Amino acid sequence: MVSISTDHDIHAWKGALKKENMPWVNISNLPGDDKLINKTYNITAIPAIFLLDAQNKIVMPNDYRISVLKENIEKMLTKN
Repeated sequence: MVSISTDHDIHAWKGALKKENMPWVNISNLPGDDKLINKTYNITAIPAIFLLDAQNKIVMPNDYRISVLKENIEKMLTKN
């Protein structure tokens, strides 16, 4: 799991990292253009959830349904 922040404020992002203590990789586009990430990946709400395969190809673009996530993970596991 990887979190990509689209925060506008680096201090707020660092504060959230410290407060939430998320045990996975957290990266940020700061001080970049947050609109570019949102536009590129069609992110309209946070959090956005994507499933990537071993080649970093998006196999499930921004779908919150657990059933769809499970189905896609099962497909990925049976391919290997």
